[in-house]
Amino acid sequence: MSVVACYPYRCGTCRHRFLRFRHWISESAAPLVRGAEKHIAATRGAARWRQRRREILLYSSALTLFAFVLYFLTREAPVGN
Repeated sequence: MSVVACYPYRCGTCRHRFLRFRHWISESAAPLVRGAEKHIAATRGAARWRQRRREILLYSSALTLFAFVLYFLTREAPVGN
């Protein structure tokens, strides 16, 4: 189970067993976000999204270039020239 970050867990009060994700954030651990913290979180989120967008563009262009080169490498040679 640990390969997918999912572990068995037993509730302390009701003794019920269930699977719990390793990176699960409980509601009590995340305090309310206010003011400047909200602005900082939004700025970081925007920066992460720009980075992801840049990576997607880079990987998709590299994949397209690879497919283009592979297409020309696997074509039949023209006969008669």
